[in-house]
Amino acid sequence: MSASAQTRGSLQASRKEPLGLPESGLAPAAREATLGRIAARKVRFRDRYSRLDGIDEIVAHTGAAQRFMPGIGLERKGSIRHCQGTVLADWVARSSDGQERMSGTSVFLLGPGLKIDSVTSVSNATS
Repeated sequence: MSASAQTRGSLQASRKEPLGLPESGLAPAAREATLGRIAARKVRFRDRYSRLDGIDEIVAHTGAAQRFMPGIGLERKGSIRHCQGTVLADWVARSSDGQERMSGTSVFLLGPGLKIDSVTSVSNATS
């Protein structure tokens, strides 16, 4: 499978497993291995609450999210949009009872080998 097809497949992962990362239960080494397949080692992630640099920080952050927000899972909402190495993906965070807790859009910038270089997530206003 080509790098392009692999990255596209990861970005189009099931709605319950955005980017191929199950919403819970992966050990740190497994999260790191999964991220290493789809993201640059120095990947950057930014959102309203975080400024993370590198896979190691993202692994720690996702572990903390699993611990401090149990039962919350991310789902991709709709289709991704892609142009010239920039991908937009809408998402929804739901509690275990299915209620929407947050939603937004993530902007992925792809680099060499079509690995993710950076992600910026923008949350929608809450009512």
